[in-house]
Amino acid sequence: MKNTLETRLGIFFALALIAAFIILEMLGGAKFLKRGYRVHGLFRNVQELKIGDPVKLAGVQIGQVEKIALTNNEVNVTMKINRDAEVKTDSKATIKFTGLMGQNFVSIDFGTGGVKVVDDAYLQTAEQPDLSALMAKLDNVASGVENLTKSFTGDKIDNLLGPFTDFLKENSPRLTAIIGNMQTISSQIAEGKGTVGKLINDESLLKNVKLSLQKLDKATEGLEDTGPLSVLGTAVNSLF
Repeated sequence: MKNTLETRLGIFFALALIAAFIILEMLGGAKFLKRGYRVHGLFRNVQELKIGDPVKLAGVQIGQVEKIALTNNEVNVTMKINRDAEVKTDSKATIKFTGLMGQNFVSIDFGTGGVKVVDDAYLQTAEQPDLSALMAKLDNVASGVENLTKSFTGDKIDNLLGPFTDFLKENSPRLTAIIGNMQTISSQIAEGKGTVGKLINDESLLKNVKLSLQKLDKATEGLEDTGPLSVLGTAVNSLF
């Protein structure tokens, strides 16, 4: 009977220990039993980071935040890393968040080729803008846009564009006539009508004008260099 009672008690305690271990594993409390190593990072602002938040390497969780403490006007974040995860000596740690209302975590990059860190090593860190600071900047931008739109009220727009509108209304017939004349002149020039049109479109006429000007220039070769005809000939040659 004694042996039977001891056996039952032994089985009961064994089952209780197994159940407790399973519960701790499900709740994450048994992580302290896992072997690993610790690394540290010094930050100016941990942005609501908490003990137990994940530590990720390239998006894959490799550990968790074990301790957060103030030291020398900085925040020392101690992270426990899984034994099989290789954090390099030139890896950099950054505190990030999964979304506007998401959980904060520590992100570690691969580094560029350093060796695996030793236990209790300090990693390089990078700071990201605080979420509250970003929201404050967005609020300031929105306020500036709102003030800008408010400044363009109907009265102010009328004051700015009113004189210009009145000018267009008063001179509308003249402006219409000027635009029409310009279109007519450009069309005639394109068709080769008029002196300018013929000069531009008729190559033989252009050559004759150039030849006449060259003859005029030769005729003035005997005059002084400062004479008006010589100046005219020089200007013509520079044009052609």
